[in-house]
Amino acid sequence: MPLLLKSVLYSGTHTCDWIPVARRPELAEEVKQLAPERAHGALADALQLLKIRLAELIIAAQHAGKPICF
Repeated sequence: MPLLLKSVLYSGTHTCDWIPVARRPELAEEVKQLAPERAHGALADALQLLKIRLAELIIAAQHAGKPICF
């Protein structure tokens, strides 16, 4: 199962969930593969926003040298 589904999108609530530093590249690759251009309307917009925010989160975690926690 993809890390994005298993660890990020699996539920609407998160408490002390995290993605280890070593798995950040895997998550980054999965985020790159998101294709909002293949969706339509509001779904495409939401998927594009998700992709941008996750990419920003990954970059921030890289700069801080920390795992992604949510």
